[in-house]
Amino acid sequence: MSKKTGRKIWNSLSIILAFLIIFAGVPQSKVQEQSSTFTFEDLGILLSDDSFKGINAVHEYGFVYPSTWEPQAGSMLNLKFSHAQALSDKSSFVVNFNGSQIASVELNAENSDHGELSVQIPRELWVEGYNRIQLVFYLGFEGFDCMNLDDDLLWFTVHTTSSFDLVYQDKIAAPVLNEFPVPFVLDSGIVENEVTFVLPDSPTSVETNAAALVSAKLGQSASWRTLNIAFASQSDAGSNPAALKGNVILVGRASHLALLSELSAPWKIVDGILQDANGNPYSDEAGILWTGQFRDNQYQSVLVVTGNTDAALLKAATALTMDSVITQLPDALAVLNQVPTSVSSQATYVSTFTLADYQYLDTTSWGTTEQRIAYTLPLATSWKVTSDVTMRLHFAHSDFGELEESYITVLMNGTPTDTIQLTTDNAEDAWQDVVIPARLFDYGDNVMTVVSNMNLPDGYRDARYDCLDVAPTSSWIVVFADTELNIPLGPSSDVLSINEFPYAFIGNSDMSDFGFILPDDPNRMVDEMVIRLSGFLGHYLNGEGIGLQVYTPSEYDKVAEKPTHLFIIGQPTKNSKIAELNKQLPQPFEEGTNNPTALNDVVQVDPNFADIGYLEALLDSDGNPMLIATGTSDKGIGWAVDALMDTTNIKNLYGDLALTRAESSISSAMIQNTADLVPKVEESPEVQQQKADTLPIWVGIGFGALAVILLVIKIVEELLKNRKPRKHEK
Repeated sequence: MSKKTGRKIWNSLSIILAFLIIFAGVPQSKVQEQSSTFTFEDLGILLSDDSFKGINAVHEYGFVYPSTWEPQAGSMLNLKFSHAQALSDKSSFVVNFNGSQIASVELNAENSDHGELSVQIPRELWVEGYNRIQLVFYLGFEGFDCMNLDDDLLWFTVHTTSSFDLVYQDKIAAPVLNEFPVPFVLDSGIVENEVTFVLPDSPTSVETNAAALVSAKLGQSASWRTLNIAFASQSDAGSNPAALKGNVILVGRASHLALLSELSAPWKIVDGILQDANGNPYSDEAGILWTGQFRDNQYQSVLVVTGNTDAALLKAATALTMDSVITQLPDALAVLNQVPTSVSSQATYVSTFTLADYQYLDTTSWGTTEQRIAYTLPLATSWKVTSDVTMRLHFAHSDFGELEESYITVLMNGTPTDTIQLTTDNAEDAWQDVVIPARLFDYGDNVMTVVSNMNLPDGYRDARYDCLDVAPTSSWIVVFADTELNIPLGPSSDVLSINEFPYAFIGNSDMSDFGFILPDDPNRMVDEMVIRLSGFLGHYLNGEGIGLQVYTPSEYDKVAEKPTHLFIIGQPTKNSKIAELNKQLPQPFEEGTNNPTALNDVVQVDPNFADIGYLEALLDSDGNPMLIATGTSDKGIGWAVDALMDTTNIKNLYGDLALTRAESSISSAMIQNTADLVPKVEESPEVQQQKADTLPIWVGIGFGALAVILLVIKIVEELLKNRKPRKHEK
């Protein structure tokens, strides 16, 4: 090698070495910080402005921080408030975050109308799970009358526009099975839960069933939180990976999901048979669950639900619906040879509830004057409260010896029902029967509010005001979660109505008596409907395990123990079960077609509407409910199903028939038999003009017929008047 060549090599090495030295000190692949702003209303902290009156109080708010976020420095609390202008500069409030004081604010005329406080929250104060903001108020004004603690000049309001600026990083996905449904559904309401189900290109009814079970469990876990469910086929995942929104759940037999081979999972697939890492085939009875990173995307989690047989696949899916099983799976991979096959068969409606049944804990309210504790009590929209409700209220409160003017009031949907005097006798541990009239309950969500008003005795003075006062935490009331409500429930009507969805249609609260019947040859759109519907229905379930079933008509006919609550999807020509029920449908179809018939010779639908969706409710011969989603096209059926999952739409419907002619458009009617008229619907201009042209003719005919009848009556009367009487007539 020449000296010149050696010099060139040395120079190249030097350049490479320099680059290595330079880049050695540069952080690699650091996760980018993100920032998002959420108002108190966005977070569900306040749905309306929070106002109170009185000398002092403690108001507490909080939210759950997403477990997939890592808090960073720089997060801010932006408090928006207003208060009485008359408050003196001795008035103030203190802000505590997770028990540590982070700010103190004096109240004066300058911040009375549009008060603002922006304070940075130290990184070390954030905790995993629930984070609490506590506002401690001290209000007063010059010349304040100590005997009037509820003076109208003592008021303060926290506005829903208050917000958090959250600075965070996404955590690297490292899920384990016993954390399920996390990260697919988070405890926090800050972020929308997005999940994409991926199934084989032509899934069997068993594979759709398995996906529906998992989807229903996600819905149950999400509770009130948002859950957006998308659907994709295996081909979609390969051709358009960007379509896989959020985290991914793969469901299907190993022989149908070649995509499983693309994952960094501890298995092999040989000739469609799933094997362990050592090449040993898994048992035909073994359900397989695995969670990890999807295609090595460190910020996208994947859950695999699979097995070598239908039985194994359903076993894996069933396991995910049972918390008692999931908590025993500490790793990313689980091989399930045995899983409880029975689910708890529990009635959807029981008449006795506790606040704990509604997921409430013991709740404490601090402060003098008016304080409120609100509880949302969801009742089935298909059932009504048949008689007065008896509540056994379990409570305790601070005891100051003189409580003649202190009390608590129970309100149902804003209407007072009972007032309880606070005394030394009921301070420590009290039970009080409260009767709530049935008329105060609505279908669906009801709000019960416990309002406390603590008036303190003389002798408690604060040097700042030389006035009656006490630290707010010395005045308190607690409502215990074992407070019991006995609610007599009964059906809302004798006639099945679509606005009773979902409660009247799902049977047991674990859906163990519920089944989908799909077209004989289901397509992608139908599979997506079932999976999304299952996620929606999951919000209304409780208990251990979920038992919903999915069939084609031929499969359903072969089942010995059939579910009695059915949801049937498809066009009459594609779902033989709908064709079988056609004559019983509120809106039947022309035999052998997907064309709706006219009812009572009334033109129901303009034929120009090519895509029509129907929701039709039926009772079978045993009185069991069926809901049929059908129509003239898959698009129309999709609109009908979407409308069904819009709770605002459903509440406004009445009857056994609903019709959609466009997205987000739906109307309903009660069609108990085909002799009933249908609701007025849109008609073509030609039909409208035809009716306008023929109306004068029919009016003329009507008047002519009436004139003839009157003339005949007049002639008969004259004949009777002039008739000679017979001998026996007097």
